[in-house]
Amino acid sequence: MRVSLTGLLLAGACASSPVLPPPAFEPAPQQAERSAASQPKAPVATWEAEVALFQALNRERLARRLPPLRIDRGLSLIAQSTAGEYRRLGRGAEARVLTAADRDLQAFALTFERTLSAVAFAERVDDAVATLEAALDPAMRWVGIAVVQAPPPVGPRGGLGVVLTLGQ
Repeated sequence: MRVSLTGLLLAGACASSPVLPPPAFEPAPQQAERSAASQPKAPVATWEAEVALFQALNRERLARRLPPLRIDRGLSLIAQSTAGEYRRLGRGAEARVLTAADRDLQAFALTFERTLSAVAFAERVDDAVATLEAALDPAMRWVGIAVVQAPPPVGPRGGLGVVLTLGQ
């Protein structure tokens, strides 16, 4: 049996050397300044807003002695799709967006006894909780949540477009 010395050296080097992540890309200072100047506001991390909204809704439910909501993947996908449509159509299209969400929720007729959807605009996550009464329905147990940057026209302080899909 012949073993190549080069192969042994390479194998030994690979086994002992740590795997390092690729270096992070850092834009040139001028490029970073230009892009910051062209964007008046930092975008909201929507997943953080979704988690914060989920927690706030469950705090409100627990304060009313209601069981907490649980995330459902299917309801979440419909909420995400509906939020994308809300973002595309803009504020003022809430009724149209809700109709589309309700149509998509019909696919869950065998999974849930009843489904609801809600769309809201809010400047902050805490403001959204007050406008989403459907989430406080005692019969609802499952939820899908999606948050997008506020659809145009946006107020002077910006805001969030929030979509909930709920299942009993």
